[in-house]
Amino acid sequence: MTVRFVHGIEPGFRGQLVRVLRCRGARSRRIADALDPIELEVAGEHRLAARIEPPAVRNVALEQADFTLRQHPG
Repeated sequence: MTVRFVHGIEPGFRGQLVRVLRCRGARSRRIADALDPIELEVAGEHRLAARIEPPAVRNVALEQADFTLRQHPG
C-alpha cells in the first residue's frame, strides 16, 4: 500500500517525514524504522497498523512523495 500525506499533518510528524524523505539509503531506513507505527482506518470499519518505508523518489515536496506502508504485526 502507498500513502501520500497531503494536509493536516501534525508538525512534529511532518518533520519526521521530511527527514525520511531527505535522507538516503540506510540512514533514511533507520529514521523510518524509528517512527512509531501509524494506524489507518480503512472504509470506516477496519484498522491497520503500518510502518512507513522511505519513498523511492526523493527531492520532491512532502505532498508529492508516495510512502510505502508495510503492515506492522500486532
